[in-house]
Amino acid sequence: PWKPWSEAMTAASAYTGGGLSGWHLPSKDELSAMKAQRDIVGASVDRYWSSSQISRALAWGPWFLSGYAPANFSTYLTSSVRPVRAF
Repeated sequence: PWKPWSEAMTAASAYTGGGLSGWHLPSKDELSAMKAQRDIVGASVDRYWSSSQISRALAWGPWFLSGYAPANFSTYLTSSVRPVRAF
């Protein structure tokens, strides 16, 4: 689902996929690792939010499908949410 950054943070931490807790919005480094392995982890949309903020109004998000360089997006725009968790 596409959400503004603050809603993405809340949605990721509330996620209970697989009956598990401890999910969070990935950092920019976690998203970069996922992008590097996107053929394995899959990607259904081009842009996902990270938890890495540049400023109050900007958060980092890579382009997964189009190949564009990572960008800083306004936290008021919408992007997709892809929760991750440590295991």
